[in-house]
Amino acid sequence: LLYPANFENVIAVGAIDAHESAAEFSNTGDQLNIVAPGVGLLADASGSGDIFLFSGTSAAVPCVSGILANMLADNLDLTPQQAAKLLLDYATDSGKPGHDDQYGEGIIDYQRASLADTPGIIDAAAAGHYIDAENASQTLVPIIVSAQNTGTELLESMILETTLLDNTTSTVFKNVHPGEIVSTTLMLPIAHLENKAVALHSKVVLADDQRPENQTKTSVISLEK
Repeated sequence: LLYPANFENVIAVGAIDAHESAAEFSNTGDQLNIVAPGVGLLADASGSGDIFLFSGTSAAVPCVSGILANMLADNLDLTPQQAAKLLLDYATDSGKPGHDDQYGEGIIDYQRASLADTPGIIDAAAAGHYIDAENASQTLVPIIVSAQNTGTELLESMILETTLLDNTTSTVFKNVHPGEIVSTTLMLPIAHLENKAVALHSKVVLADDQRPENQTKTSVISLEK
C-alpha cells in the first residue's frame, strides 16, 4: 500500500469490478481499509458533458468520500470520525473472512451503514470466495465460501448454497448474530483448472430477506489467479 493511502489518519481505498472482485491494479496491504467500485465507472470529462469510462482507485475513492459526505449531511450530530467508523464497521465482507489485504474490512455498503441502528432488518449477503493457496496440496486447493448477517437481527437459521463443478451443497448455520461471518470450505481438484477456468456460485437462502439483491455471488477461478 502506497502513500498517501498508508498514512494513519487516511481511509485507504481499494477498487473492485462489477463482479465484486478486487481489480488487478488495486491497492493491497494490511493497512487497506475498504473497497468500492472502481472499474468502468461512467464519468463526466471535466464538466464538458462528455461521458467516458473511468477506472482506478481514483474512481473508487470518490465513491467513499461521496458516501461519507452524504452520511454527514443526513446526520449533523455525526462527526467525520464517527461516520468513517460506521462505514468501516458496516462494510460487507469479501475475500478471506474478516479483514484481509485485498478487501480491507470489505465492500462499501451505504445502506447497511445508514441503517445500523434500525431494528428489525432481516438480511444476509453472499460474501467471499477465497482461494486458500497456502493450504493447497499438490492435488487439491481449498476454497473458503462465506456469508454474512448484514441485518440487525439474530438469524435463527440461514442456508449457504454453493455450486462448484455442477455439484451443489447446502450448509445450514444457526443463530448467526448481526455482522457475524460464517463459512464453509470446498476442495477443488487442481486438475480441473488445467487449461480452463471454473465457475463458483454461492447463494444465501433466508426467509423474509429484505435485500435479496445481495444473496448471490459468482466468481471465476483459474490458475492465473
